[in-house]
Amino acid sequence: MVGSALTETTAKVGSADIRNEDPSAVANDSALAFDEEYYTKKIASLEEELNVLKSERICAINDSPLKDLKVVLAKHGFSDAVVPQEPQAQMEAIERLKELHQRWQTLTWTSEETYDIEGPCSAYELAGGIFTKIDGEGNILVLQLPTYRDPVYKVIADRNLGIKPRGFTFDPSQDLIVFTEISSE
Repeated sequence: MVGSALTETTAKVGSADIRNEDPSAVANDSALAFDEEYYTKKIASLEEELNVLKSERICAINDSPLKDLKVVLAKHGFSDAVVPQEPQAQMEAIERLKELHQRWQTLTWTSEETYDIEGPCSAYELAGGIFTKIDGEGNILVLQLPTYRDPVYKVIADRNLGIKPRGFTFDPSQDLIVFTEISSE
């Protein structure tokens, strides 16, 4: 019921936006698209959690590590995560998620490392464990950040682009980078 009501509302908003000739409405279109995407993902996450809870009645996963892991993953928005098949690995994943969640709640870290990243910076971004910066001369530095499994950062790229963008955004999960306001100088 909720899903169909959301779909009807979204369809009406979408058709109104197409007819809207007001240039200032473009920013609102992005916000609406984001809202639609957010709520679609949220509904999918809630449906996944509901399916897990319903499955307790159907099969014998009542107090299994698999059920617990799926509930914890759904609670934190990771319902599409790869789930280990071994019960011991499932219990370890649950403990790891709880530990990470607790650390973020209290801002308590197991260790702190400082990395000096030299050179000028006109824009930077951090996403998916990748830090990227550019400077006014078109130089780009892309670093894979350290993790608890691999505590050393790696330089992925450090070179001149041959263009001078003023900004950029990227999504490492899609292997995508978009440069904005490219200067001809």
